[in-house]
Amino acid sequence: MKFIGTKELETERLLLRKVTINDAEKAFEEWCSKSEVEKYVTWSKHKNVDVTKNLFRIWEEDYKDLSTFRWIVELKDTKEVIGTIDVASKKYLPYGACEIGYCYGPKFWGKKYATEALKAVIKYLFEECEASVVYAEFMHNNPASGEVMKKSGMKYEGRLLKRIIDKDGITNDLLSYSITSEEYFKNLNEVTFELLEALVDDKIPNDGGNNMCRAIEQMKKHTLEEGISQGISQGKAETLYELTHRGKLDKETAANMLNISIAEYSNKEEAFFNK
Repeated sequence: MKFIGTKELETERLLLRKVTINDAEKAFEEWCSKSEVEKYVTWSKHKNVDVTKNLFRIWEEDYKDLSTFRWIVELKDTKEVIGTIDVASKKYLPYGACEIGYCYGPKFWGKKYATEALKAVIKYLFEECEASVVYAEFMHNNPASGEVMKKSGMKYEGRLLKRIIDKDGITNDLLSYSITSEEYFKNLNEVTFELLEALVDDKIPNDGGNNMCRAIEQMKKHTLEEGISQGISQGKAETLYELTHRGKLDKETAANMLNISIAEYSNKEEAFFNK
């Protein structure tokens, strides 16, 4: 795994950036002081804003260590900070295993912000940091957190019995979800081909690359490194032939996706249209 630190991430509605001391007052107001939040996390709510400020000072220092992955989540349109998401434990980081933790202000619950942010972090950890697995756990009395994990592509791993006591003194089980790099890139492969097929049918514009071509590059990279896409079906290969023949995809990218030379690709493309 590459330890390259906390990079700024952007989604349709959110900006994920480094925490600063200037975020402390709003964080205290929105989630750090809230009993509704405290019942679902391992830490106690902050008694005053100084507790939050002291924590955020420590977190600012933590960024000197490039194995720190921690973001504050901000709404792009209003600049409001709504929560945090991070790699919560470094215990298994040497093996490329990233445990995710996140926390949001109650007034931002139910708006799918948590899912949007988690997807962005998963993407970053796999595509840029080359993590091997991303996982997360939640108390069984907080099923909404499990829904966030499922909607982000993670799968149920198992239930850890009687692992934590909540703020009411009740013993809770922990439920674990995860996604491996192989699963992530297989999903990326499938999504990429759905986009390619839509492009063949002129259902989406050929925008010169952008998100689709970035997805293609990641799939191609993983194909060459892990062999996850070797065995692309004939039907999917024919999708590539259609796109290169119509000038919507370059032959070098298509050939790399099939793990063959450009010359061999050209021969296969020609044979497809002459059959």
